Amino acid sequence: MEKAELESVSQYGLADDFLDRLFFEVDPTWRGELPFTAMVGADGKLVTIAGSLDEPAIAEWLKSRK
Repeated sequence: MEKAELESVSQYGLADDFLDRLFFEVDPTWRGELPFTAMVGADGKLVTIAGSLDEPAIAEWLKSRK
């Protein structure tokens, strides 16, 4: 997050033995892929990404939020 200059953005990590259930609650189409990222815009729109997330993908999402 620091590298992408996103230190001020809210971010959460989960430490639970039942992560699968939590991921499924966020995205019912989730099928076990890790890593898993959920990005929520100020308008409440949720975008989920299964698999690796790179800096250009984050930048594009942020750009689309403006």
